Amino acid sequence: MEKLLCEECEGRISRFETVGAKLFQQPLPPHSGSSKRIREYPSLDYGRLKLFFLSILWRTSVASDEFFRLVSLGPHEETVRKMLLNEDPGPGEKYDTYIFLLKNGGDHVRDLMTEPTPMTFEHRKYYRFVMSGFVIIMGVSALSPSKMMLNMLLSPEKPVRSFDAELAEFRFLNGIPARMAAAVPG
Repeated sequence: MEKLLCEECEGRISRFETVGAKLFQQPLPPHSGSSKRIREYPSLDYGRLKLFFLSILWRTSVASDEFFRLVSLGPHEETVRKMLLNEDPGPGEKYDTYIFLLKNGGDHVRDLMTEPTPMTFEHRKYYRFVMSGFVIIMGVSALSPSKMMLNMLLSPEKPVRSFDAELAEFRFLNGIPARMAAAVPG
């Protein structure tokens, strides 16, 4: 395993991981109100969760492992590093983050992980992370997210939310359900 941080910095950043673990390991909350796709996580703190996601974004950018080769923050790397050191999650619009709960045929796909990949949407750069059955999308752009995106982002003004989505809704995951079915002994 590649050592990216000194012991003191690792200890500072690892505190955020306990919040990430809560998202990935706790039982799923019910859908929010009349929605069939939105879940709220009232026990999760915006600041700590955003710092957890920023730590993943930063670590994947500085890592030399081939698995993370597609993540390069360029000038954003130093900004994110300082945010982590200062424990500053920033506003929701800065490194805007979106959480999708991945489903396959209605069932949560908890064990799925893929390499992080870049994408462009509305002239903005994003990175997609698939971890423990969630797709986390993080914006890396000086441009502000659109109004539509603002409604969905992780924000200090709203409860932490995820949005249910089927694997098929994410084109970059095409072929995963077939590979999952083939892996199951029949």
